[in-house]
Amino acid sequence: MIKRILVTGGTGFIGSHLIEELVTQGYRPIVLKRSFSNLSRISDYADKVDFYDLDKTPLENVFKEEDIDTIVNLAVSYKKNNNYKDIDEMIDTNVKLPAKLLELGKDSGTKSFITAGTFFQYDQNAPSINQETPLLARNFYAATKNALERLLEFYKSSSDMKVLEFILFTPYGERDCPKKVIPYIIRNALKNKSIDLTAGFQRIYPTYVKDVVSVIVKAFEHQEDVGSVAYRYNVTGGQSYSIREIITILEDVLDRRIKVNWGKVEIGKIDALQPLLVDIFVTQGTFGWAPHTSLEEGLKRTVMYYGGDGNG
Repeated sequence: MIKRILVTGGTGFIGSHLIEELVTQGYRPIVLKRSFSNLSRISDYADKVDFYDLDKTPLENVFKEEDIDTIVNLAVSYKKNNNYKDIDEMIDTNVKLPAKLLELGKDSGTKSFITAGTFFQYDQNAPSINQETPLLARNFYAATKNALERLLEFYKSSSDMKVLEFILFTPYGERDCPKKVIPYIIRNALKNKSIDLTAGFQRIYPTYVKDVVSVIVKAFEHQEDVGSVAYRYNVTGGQSYSIREIITILEDVLDRRIKVNWGKVEIGKIDALQPLLVDIFVTQGTFGWAPHTSLEEGLKRTVMYYGGDGNG
């Protein structure tokens, strides 16, 4: 019998790729959304998905009507630099919603709960990152994710439900938010527009979105191993790149120079200038997973999505 997978954030960037993969594999996922949610990212698969509108259907009714095997929580309210007005929404989405799902899942016999976190949750002064690295949020968004971690610990120890968190390092790819740095660069480069950037020395860990989805799916396949070693698993594309290095690779992909106004944007306080050693061995060993998409190949696919052949 095919497992019933409930997904929050299924209309978003990573969620849409997960829905695509689940449908391709023969699942009929359940997606929690709002009645006004934009379905454009998953429009090709909407007839193969069961939807529940959270603003119309009480959450507990979903668990009464469906025999949910696994919950994948990808809903997120993100602000790199938030203000007072953002607090309620961020806590509601990043803490209260998954907490309710954990409680309902525990009571209804759900086997596993999977959520996505961010490397901003870690202490940015740590010389390396592994499962034991101290958590020290770099912004309020990361603080809400760390608050959820405390709840994950509670439910891991107080229920039979398998609980885990994938810490994601700079996911990118098709259908990404256009304001994020990689699609921002690509979209403007395709239009031959000049781009205002920082000095370009901060480093990110690009992870192609389909590699992210593949480890989530592998968690279904290795459900018995979830939480046996850890409940927090790092997911990266393998190495860090500076923004300048990414520009160079994109210039090769596009076969043109990209007009960049270096130093026009102030570097953020939470941005890293030094490369970190990120341990993904536990993730690899537990799920038999490794990133398979090189940055060049991932950028090629992303360029094709945003503009075709790179001619603008």
